[in-house]
Amino acid sequence: MVRIFAFLALVLASLTAVSASRAEVLPRVVIVVTDGAPDSLAARLGVPALQRLGLVPEIYRADIGLPELDGRKDVAGVLIWLDEGRVADGAAFLAWVRRLTTLNLPLALMGTTPSIEDRFGLFVSLGVLYSVEDRSYTYDLTAIAKDQVLLEPQRRFGRVWPATDQIRPLEPPASEAALTLQRGTDSTDRTMPLLFTPRVAYAAPGYAVWRSADGKQAAWMIDPAAWFTRAFRLGVRPAPDAGLINARRIFAPALAPADEAAAPRVLRAATGLGHAQPLDVMLDPPSGGQIAATCGQGARARFFGFDGLLGLNGDGAISPVVTMCSDDPETARAAVQAAYAYAASHPVLTAAISLTDVEMGFASAEIDALGQASWRIRNRGALQTLRFSAAGLTRVDWYASEGVIGAARVGDALVVSLDPDVAEPVVAISRDPWELPPFAVLVESRWLVSGLARDADNAAMHLQGYGRGDMVWQVEPRSEWEVRF
Repeated sequence: MVRIFAFLALVLASLTAVSASRAEVLPRVVIVVTDGAPDSLAARLGVPALQRLGLVPEIYRADIGLPELDGRKDVAGVLIWLDEGRVADGAAFLAWVRRLTTLNLPLALMGTTPSIEDRFGLFVSLGVLYSVEDRSYTYDLTAIAKDQVLLEPQRRFGRVWPATDQIRPLEPPASEAALTLQRGTDSTDRTMPLLFTPRVAYAAPGYAVWRSADGKQAAWMIDPAAWFTRAFRLGVRPAPDAGLINARRIFAPALAPADEAAAPRVLRAATGLGHAQPLDVMLDPPSGGQIAATCGQGARARFFGFDGLLGLNGDGAISPVVTMCSDDPETARAAVQAAYAYAASHPVLTAAISLTDVEMGFASAEIDALGQASWRIRNRGALQTLRFSAAGLTRVDWYASEGVIGAARVGDALVVSLDPDVAEPVVAISRDPWELPPFAVLVESRWLVSGLARDADNAAMHLQGYGRGDMVWQVEPRSEWEVRF
């Protein structure tokens, strides 16, 4: 039997709608409390790690004020990560933390210890016994228990452990230490600088993140995904991913004015590319960190987080912004063309995708838990990818899923591709032994796939993109397919 792939290269309006009863929405917001500027460790390291887990950070300043969380159903946890320990009011801060425990909100405490008078009371409220010793723990400490999965993913500890106070759980049977240090052979002289209690995940200063002497460089000493998953009791659930579509990194270029004088000419520069290409046009000058062109000469695209001169490492979206100077539109157009030439020769998604729309969908997406291994996704906008990290033998349950066009393995994660034409897809997973899907399944594609209709012998869909339309499908071994475009 010859089976049929039918591709329609048009962008069509969705006619699909899914109606179903509402379930309880999984909370995704994490309240991030810091005392630092926008370049604080919480912003530089914590926020990207939380977003990688599909969480939405809300940042507050402990030295200015704290949010009221009573009645909030969307909060998955609270991260207190201070650079200098500053709080506006020590007594009010302690009362706020104690209120979090009565609300049963998961809490992670990292960074510098909060500078309040009753530190002992703060830690006791979190299920931790804390005491400052006359001598710091240093050269004579030995690790007698160490979580090998959680510790040292990027940078190893040195021969001497960082100085730390004595930390022990208030309820040992209900708590778990990821690291236990002992002084010499004295089994009564121990500290647990990485500790999980029923109320808090605590990381002592110097045990979560390494910092250079000047404070400019930093690296994780613990696995942030594993740390925050345990801290906020996330369990197994899908994480919205704003960096991938069809298991491909998103390529979303933009043209922007370098200054206000160039703004009137941006649109004319964008239309002078010679042929239609997807391109975001920003009429406001980008912030200093995003400006990538030198006015008059040497224009090049800067890829957010992944500079083209450094090899574009990483797995996030590729979002080059080419800045146009008022006196040099030709150089800006040449830089845009160079960005497209890069996309044409690299395995990225080449479709008309607005990264801003995807990021808005990431923030607005709601996940309904339908059971222990099934979820409905709502209000996701242009977001089309879910990820299960450290998936192991997890696979998609194709019989229980709706609106899922494909799945792929990216590193240790299971990446699930949703159909843009299905408003409320259902994603179900299974740990049962692998079995052949009942129809053709998309693995990856450079063009956007939508409106997929399929059975055991046929698959029809819409495609939209530019450049080479490379794609990979999983079908029954040794089966024959006819491709129609």
